[in-house]
Amino acid sequence: DVEPGHAQTQEVFGSDSKHTTSSPGDMQPSDVICAPQFKWHCGTMLAIVERESHFDNTAVNPYSGAACWLQIHPIHGYDSHVLTSDPWACVQACYGLWLASGYSPWRN
Repeated sequence: DVEPGHAQTQEVFGSDSKHTTSSPGDMQPSDVICAPQFKWHCGTMLAIVERESHFDNTAVNPYSGAACWLQIHPIHGYDSHVLTSDPWACVQACYGLWLASGYSPWRN
């Protein structure tokens, strides 16, 4: 939902996808999103990350305050600073939402 401040490159097809992100170090979205402890469909979630934040974990929607790769809305009670500074926190928060509601939090 938010246009990041710089161009991002991404390829979301295939398990060896490479992404350029503003995340710390060499961590790629697929390293976190597709970790084995998460039982969601990896490809679906990577497509949602592409749509929601263009693979920029620091993305914050200036209108709604939704933050991180998966654009978690403040209504869910998470600290946007934590979500945008820690990709694992972002994805773990999203996983909780997914367990409770499936993919519905990311439907348009």
